[in-house]
Amino acid sequence: MDGGARDVELLLARIKQEISSLRDDPRFREPADGKRGAGLYEHVVDLLESCEWRIDRNNPDPGASSEAREAFARTLRESITVLGEAQFAIPWLIATRSPNVNLGSLYMSEELTEILVGKDTDLVIVPDRKFMYSTISWPFSSTIESTPGFTRRTKRRPIIVHYPLSDSDRLLLHPLFAHEIGHSTVYKFKLVERFGSEVMSATDFKQRLRDEAGRVMTELSPGVSQLRLRRELRENLRNWIKELLCDLLAAEAVGPTFLWAAGSFGLPLNRSEPTFTHPPTTLRVRLILNLLESNGWIDFCEGAAPEIMALLREVATDATDKLGRPWDFLRNEVLAQADWLRSVVRERVGERKLTLVVGEEAKKVADLLDRLILPVGPDERPFEPRAIILGGWLYALRDRDSPEGLMSVQKDRRLQDLVGKAIEMSTVLTSWEQR
Repeated sequence: MDGGARDVELLLARIKQEISSLRDDPRFREPADGKRGAGLYEHVVDLLESCEWRIDRNNPDPGASSEAREAFARTLRESITVLGEAQFAIPWLIATRSPNVNLGSLYMSEELTEILVGKDTDLVIVPDRKFMYSTISWPFSSTIESTPGFTRRTKRRPIIVHYPLSDSDRLLLHPLFAHEIGHSTVYKFKLVERFGSEVMSATDFKQRLRDEAGRVMTELSPGVSQLRLRRELRENLRNWIKELLCDLLAAEAVGPTFLWAAGSFGLPLNRSEPTFTHPPTTLRVRLILNLLESNGWIDFCEGAAPEIMALLREVATDATDKLGRPWDFLRNEVLAQADWLRSVVRERVGERKLTLVVGEEAKKVADLLDRLILPVGPDERPFEPRAIILGGWLYALRDRDSPEGLMSVQKDRRLQDLVGKAIEMSTVLTSWEQR
């Protein structure tokens, strides 16, 4: 029976095997304090120790009820599953010692992590077989935090960002990392919960939600309770708000480079198709353009790539096309809260947002690249990484201002190597100057 003596003996043997497998793996070694991978390593150690805690402290007495022993067996099985997933930490830790992405891109992404999330972070960037960008922070926290009486020691937030293996050296796409890092911002500062308390709790929103649930029930889901439909609509809207907050956090932090990178990667995959987890690209581009315009970037973008901007404006215009139920409701609610989204993003990024002063630096970067000069910066001060990546885009678009050109910029590997090396050297020089 579940939780019987032999069942528990089997489970304990397996869980101890999984723990020792990780502990004894020579690749699972502790990085120097404060270095890349230290937060992730401590997080995995917390997982191992929380599982050992479950064995030592939560094992029922021999005379315990069958229900208690069954519950203990379920806990052990859950721990075994999570420990299996913890094997992913091995390639993650390897990536902290031997980064898969260009070192300049890694430096820039670490700076963006500090801007968007804070200093107590441990960023790990690793390729994925899936052709998609994704992220996870505190990957094993649910097991650690649900262990009664156990206190974790990790203070530094591990953030694992995945990207398509094909994009390792496509440096001009790496502003997309800012969106993924933004997920940790949204989680840490409870921005979706804030949307719920400040927007979704309003009386007028609740009435619109009831009205839409009634229409969905009548037209699409007869027999489904309105309460369930309201709950699902709320969840769908929260999903969209989360993704849009990440878009706008990225646009606030890296400016036009996120717009162009998102257009290059996202538009070929989706234009007008909404899902329950992600809004259509048309709506995303519209809100990004609106934020850049409010920050004074549109004339800069138009001057750099008028044809590409015409394409993106066309995409944004399509955001108000009819989508059908319940998508129209979700889209309209998002547009109604565009000011709320921008204000929250500005509050979070604050003075670290990308400014037009950086845009002027980026023009100098592009001119240096045109002369095949590594754009590290003038003698008195290195260019900041975000200016260098923006300058790389400006240079790339000079002769590629077309929809096809938006794709082809990724083929210029020499340019992207130069941009990466310039960011790397700029970061090192800045570090020296701060000593």
